Amino acid sequence: MRVTVSEMDDGYVLVCADETARRRAERTFATVIDALDEGVLVVAPTGIIESANPAAQRILGARPSELVGMDSEWWPTFDENGDRASGDTRPSTVTLRTGKPVNSQVMRVQRDDGEACGSRCPPAR
Repeated sequence: MRVTVSEMDDGYVLVCADETARRRAERTFATVIDALDEGVLVVAPTGIIESANPAAQRILGARPSELVGMDSEWWPTFDENGDRASGDTRPSTVTLRTGKPVNSQVMRVQRDDGEACGSRCPPAR
């Protein structure tokens, strides 16, 4: 149950709402996201990662608990030619700036373990 309380001159008003259906839908949604082979990161407008599914862990080489709270611009990224992507060309930055989605853009990411990066990417730091 969700309760909202507001003060009035002669007391308080309490509004109660049953959260059962909403919580069930959230659990179902989370189960589906966790089962995807695609990595899913939820990023706040500030660029901070709010949540990550297990596939994001596999792809980025970090546990979801390590990803949450991290700046999404942390990973060095490269376009499909191996050229370093600038902040203005990163898909998340483009979407944040324009409000338009970026779909199916091929990007490479440099991981600390050196995997998941093409041969033209610089070595892991």
